[in-house]
Amino acid sequence: MQQRRAAPGKPNPVADAASKAIGNLRADDDMLAVLNAQASLNPMAIEKLDVPTARQQPTVADGVNVVLRQQGRSTRLEDLVLGVSSMDTMIDGAAGKLPARVYTPTGAGPFPVVVYFHGGG
Repeated sequence: MQQRRAAPGKPNPVADAASKAIGNLRADDDMLAVLNAQASLNPMAIEKLDVPTARQQPTVADGVNVVLRQQGRSTRLEDLVLGVSSMDTMIDGAAGKLPARVYTPTGAGPFPVVVYFHGGG
């Protein structure tokens, strides 16, 4: 695996690809560590994979978890975002049970509700 390095004027291959779409960006040292950690997990190019295999590929979030572990830090959401707890549950869907995660801030509420629906494939 080739490690990427931040250097003035020398773009990171991943950041450079994104730069063409959104401007002249370069990865800072923190993001570079995350990108290198993700690369160390040997992800395959998802556009060349079938859907089930693509969904199993390491993501940037997996890279973040690697970096956090290397730093001796927790990867638990409750430890990373203070004042918010999470609970995994199942809800009824048209084709059966669906996994859901409920995030709840501390306090008495009432709280607003935000729902994200992710399509299948």
